[in-house]
Amino acid sequence: ERILREGQAYAMSRAVELAKIELSDHQTATVELIRTAIGIRIAEQVQRSAFEHLIRPELDQVMAQIEEALEVAQITAPTVDHVVLTGGSCLIPEFRKRVKQKFPEQKIIQANVSSAVVEGLAAYAREIWG
Repeated sequence: ERILREGQAYAMSRAVELAKIELSDHQTATVELIRTAIGIRIAEQVQRSAFEHLIRPELDQVMAQIEEALEVAQITAPTVDHVVLTGGSCLIPEFRKRVKQKFPEQKIIQANVSSAVVEGLAAYAREIWG
């Protein structure tokens, strides 16, 4: 509540995002928001395993969407030529593990995390509007 009242919601959101990114490469990360002038001092360590437990429902939803996409396309995982991972969440180790379990490793391609979505949208826009 105090974070909201003091106008620190964005800063807190950013601190959480930075910790999430850190957990992609490390087993622990710290969510840190220190604003001494207004008396806010948060420094909480988060374990990757706890984070993965928290996001399990979202990961389950993503995998269900992959299953649905395969069904709609009337194909099976072994017939997919390659899987392109993009976006920051594709760096989450548990997500990568699940994708690798679903698709053979040689079929997984890591796109540029920071720009692939934008590049795809630009290509789609060129296709539509020339």
